[in-house]
Parts: sequence; structure tokens; C-alpha cells
Amino acid sequence: RLAHGEPTDNAQEFYDWLMALDDDGGGDVDVARVAFTVFGCGNKTYEHYNNIAKNVDAKLAALGATRCYRLGLGDDDASLEDDFAQWRDGLWAAVCKQLGVDASAAAGSVSHEPRCRVVHYTTDAAAGGAGG
Repeated sequence: RLAHGEPTDNAQEFYDWLMALDDDGGGDVDVARVAFTVFGCGNKTYEHYNNIAKNVDAKLAALGATRCYRLGLGDDDASLEDDFAQWRDGLWAAVCKQLGVDASAAAGSVSHEPRCRVVHYTTDAAAGGAGG
């Protein structure tokens, strides 16, 4: 199915909704203040290489949203990871510029590592007891 230029199952509803919007401003949807960028994952051996990403990028621009960084196209026939890494190189500077943030000041505060804290409670602790 994906070889035929169709969205993945988890993107289908968003894609259908976006493509149905009227290009004359999206009807009830105002994207004038939306800044976006798109990175697509595809395979150049397929006839419809990265069509979904290309369509989403073009549609958002047609609706009046602002492309804050170039369209990225990953090729699984080569290396998606390398394609993404090359695309990502200028991403944060472009996003910072769009948001009016000093990229050099933000660079030290941006982490690519997820942050989380796992807390385990025993039944007694969850009920307000002394366990823990």
C-alpha cells in the first residue's frame, strides 16, 4: 500500500482532513500563524516517492502556513538516518529564527535526550501509607 503513495494508517485521518481543506484559506481553519516543516520517509524505488510528505508540504503552504524550514525527503533505499541527520542540521536554527529565539543561547538548552522520571509506589504508599 505505501508503495502506491498512500499515507500510513496513523496518518490517514490527518492527511484526508488536510487535503479536503479549501486552498482559499481552509474554510474555518486559519493556518496563517502556523509555521511548519515536513520530513518524509520513502523509498526512491517506488513510483510515488515521498508523495505524502510533498503533498502535505504543498498543501500547508497553499493554505497560507509559513514553511520555516525546507522539505526533507528520506530515502529508505539508501539511509533514512543519514538523510534525516543532514536535514536536521539546520532545523533548530530555522525554528529559532521563526520563533525569534537566539539560536546560540538556545543551543545549550536543547536536549535530544528524552527526560523522564519513574516513580514506583507500593500499594501502601499510593494509599498514603508508609511504604515506598
